Amino acid sequence: MNNLKKLRTDKGLKQLELSHKSGIALSVISKLETGFTDIMQTRVCTMAALAKALDCTIENLIGDEDKWQPNK
Repeated sequence: MNNLKKLRTDKGLKQLELSHKSGIALSVISKLETGFTDIMQTRVCTMAALAKALDCTIENLIGDEDKWQPNK
């Protein structure tokens, strides 16, 4: 599971507000939060836009730094 919902609610944002702030479709945010879509299968540009909107890193968003393996 990822940290998207926790990060969003900690910022006091509703899904629709995050959608507007990030430019990511509301349906994508909803699917990521419910686990319908695996965040590890999400495009990097989508994760980057969400991370920027939430003022966090992609690693924070994923929630498990061990899963994040940047290219060396």
